[in-house]
Amino acid sequence: MKTSSLIATSILAAVASLGTVGCSTFEKSAPDATKPVGGKAINLLQFRNDVQATRSAIARTNDALSRIPGSPNAQDAYATYSAELTTLAALTEKTSLESAAVRNSGKELFAQWDAETQSIKNPDIRAIAETRRAKLQAAYGEMLTPLIEARANFTPLISDFTDLRKALALDLTPAGIDAVKPLITKVNAESVTTIKSLDALAVELDKIAAVLPPPTVAPVK
Repeated sequence: MKTSSLIATSILAAVASLGTVGCSTFEKSAPDATKPVGGKAINLLQFRNDVQATRSAIARTNDALSRIPGSPNAQDAYATYSAELTTLAALTEKTSLESAAVRNSGKELFAQWDAETQSIKNPDIRAIAETRRAKLQAAYGEMLTPLIEARANFTPLISDFTDLRKALALDLTPAGIDAVKPLITKVNAESVTTIKSLDALAVELDKIAAVLPPPTVAPVK
């Protein structure tokens, strides 16, 4: 039997095993991040894990910042905050790069899928594959909305965290800490909003990872 290649094989496997993109599909246990989904260029599960790690790092950084005003030892509280922010900054850089890759690779994946689908000779099978591609592409597009929202939220948050670290380093005195309290309150609210958007993104990543077929090891000739 002769099929087109890697994507066509994945399409047929998806048609046989997944049916439609519905709620029942998502009742499975969370996908395994050690098994990439969508090919190496789009490891959605690793991205999901990094989003969750970034969310936790934001919560820790925000907690550390909030403890500075009432701490009996401002130097120690500031040191903890600075260390947490350093960890968060590294995670944020990685997650930002991954989010851009997910957006760009998604376009490439479905363009390749569409091209491979057109090479399927049987019109009935080709029609099924086209319907599946459209549904999965729509599901992928739904994931991009919270991704864009999350990026829009955490970019200014990281900037404010960083500016507060600089300001406190310059004036870690009772008066200096009091002066930035309104900004700490503002960052507390920004943190809550950002954490919610990252949680929403993680949920959508799980959904699309559950329905997107994994890459085939090699094309069938």
